[in-house]
Amino acid sequence: MTTQPAQEVCEQAFQDYAEPLLSYGAPLSVICSRHVTNRYHSSRIYIIASQSLTKNTTALEELQTALGDKVAKVHIGLSQHTLMSECLAVMADIRNVQANLIITLGGGSISDAAKIMAYALANGVTDKSDLLSLPHVMGSKLGLGGNTMPPAIPIIAVTTSLSGAEYIPFAGVTDDEDGIKYQFTGNCKGPSLIVISDELSVTVPVKPWLAAGVRAIDHCVEALCTLLRPAKGWEEAEEAAIMGLQCIAPSLLKTKKDPSDEKARRTAQLGVRHSMVPLKNRVFKGASHAIGHFLGPMGVGHGETSCVLMTATHKYNFKVNAKEQSAVCNVLWDIPEVCSVFRAHNLDKASADLGDLLDTFVRELELPRSLTEVGITSQKELELLARHTLKDPYAKTNPIPLRTPEQVMEILIACI
Repeated sequence: MTTQPAQEVCEQAFQDYAEPLLSYGAPLSVICSRHVTNRYHSSRIYIIASQSLTKNTTALEELQTALGDKVAKVHIGLSQHTLMSECLAVMADIRNVQANLIITLGGGSISDAAKIMAYALANGVTDKSDLLSLPHVMGSKLGLGGNTMPPAIPIIAVTTSLSGAEYIPFAGVTDDEDGIKYQFTGNCKGPSLIVISDELSVTVPVKPWLAAGVRAIDHCVEALCTLLRPAKGWEEAEEAAIMGLQCIAPSLLKTKKDPSDEKARRTAQLGVRHSMVPLKNRVFKGASHAIGHFLGPMGVGHGETSCVLMTATHKYNFKVNAKEQSAVCNVLWDIPEVCSVFRAHNLDKASADLGDLLDTFVRELELPRSLTEVGITSQKELELLARHTLKDPYAKTNPIPLRTPEQVMEILIACI
């Protein structure tokens, strides 16, 4: 780990990997300008910024001022869940201005968009057909590398979310026409530098921040509850997922009480990288993520999908992974701030299962707990969601593999 001037801390996000680097402690404009000049030597920068952050903060203005005439163009606003049509349009714009660096300012959807844009540009993609010819996990292309080229344009991600998308090389993109979410793999690559900004994090409204944090908790919990432990890397993944819970869960409770608590927000963001280690080590998720990938494009926020689905998922799986769930329960009970919440809600350590604990935690954060609360009420929507879920690779890596719509419906009915 190295400490730079202006209190910047810059370190490897993952011990055994040179990239991504993780930087925090100094103003985002200072960090970005320093790395653009000293590391990337970039002269044509394309900035993709969140519409809400652009409207409600001065972050974009400060970044543009710091970078000066190195900024080739700025694009403001992308839809949640990373729509394919928008990605293709912005990708063409990046190509037209001949950008040699992308900086994102916002959440997971913008990070995913930048990843797929850089990957697509490196492989001559011009339209949807070209894009779907790249390796992905929603069709026949299931390989890892294929004949694709890795991105040539590096990405700096100034993250304002707890979803963790910036830490992984995969990129999720939603087809506008049918709502199917494709996860692009192959030589797709994540950002080379991730920037955490204390002053920017506290501008994110508390509800979406907390919901994204629940998503990060979902990453940890589903990893710890898997029955498909890899022969190599499991111990590291398990330790990291536990550390993620220990960082993120109490920080969310503190942020709920005081949204201006910069330390709590930073602790949660630093915990997110731990939540991504299991996926890096090929510890795959289960039903909560599988269903969530398709519930999201139906108009539900990323984090809210986990708020709604986690409890029912673990109650459904309990008959095959009770031991694993019990271990996670012990981790949660051992976190003092979380334990206090359970005690306040009269939960009994001997009888409350993991689903009960997660349900109580989400309710304490005053986040939605049912499909009804997020606007999914019709039988037609549920049946469509059940069918689509079976297309997701995590349906088959759930502790009880999901192979029929009826299995998914059992979980969904418990979420109503």
